[in-house]
Amino acid sequence: KLRGIGGVVVIDFIHMDDADNIARLLDVLRDGLANDRTPTQISGMSEFG
Repeated sequence: KLRGIGGVVVIDFIHMDDADNIARLLDVLRDGLANDRTPTQISGMSEFG
């Protein structure tokens, strides 16, 4: 696992319009990163996906 790498990661979730699916996806991302030592900020979905 790589550590100490900074920057911005952008993921394009094309055609993800359902609010429940977006919430579920963000929950999975938060859960997956919860125990990581590197501070992570998840900004959520923009209007562009």
